[in-house]
Amino acid sequence: MTDIEVNRDETRLTLRLPVGYSRLLTRGLPLALIASLCLLVLGILSAFHEQSIDPRIIAGDIGNMDPRANDFARLWILTFVMMVFIVPLYTVHALRAAIVYRFDRAKDKFTCNGRLICPVRRIESVRIVQSDGGNGDESFHLSVAYGDGCDRAVYESEDERRIGRLALEIAEFLQVPFA
Repeated sequence: MTDIEVNRDETRLTLRLPVGYSRLLTRGLPLALIASLCLLVLGILSAFHEQSIDPRIIAGDIGNMDPRANDFARLWILTFVMMVFIVPLYTVHALRAAIVYRFDRAKDKFTCNGRLICPVRRIESVRIVQSDGGNGDESFHLSVAYGDGCDRAVYESEDERRIGRLALEIAEFLQVPFA
């Protein structure tokens, strides 16, 4: 997992987990490639679809490839141009995205990406849970316990010392036990 950014002042502790390239590549890129492939197939098929030509328009030398004469070709060109602009915008937006946890004692809020999880005063403890993967890999999960036994997973790492330091910092800031 990517490194976590921790910002702390007197009344606020902010944890920022960047999404990173791996999440973009595993989720967004295959969908963009499938959409592009479908668009390419649609464009090729529309160029050779004889019935889509408006007989009132004389296409000249290029025949079916003239967008004025072929409605499907016109839609294909419009969609292609839109994808040329939208895919890079989505990529930049996805790479800048992050999961942000904020503990704000002044406002009494524990939020994730601006959405309230619970009031800070209801947080009971900070926990680290060890889990074994199927391959024999160990990972550690940092969670915040609040309310009546509810847990919110905040961070996962294979480095026990790093996650321990982070859990200790959160527990000290919130003045709750570290379990």
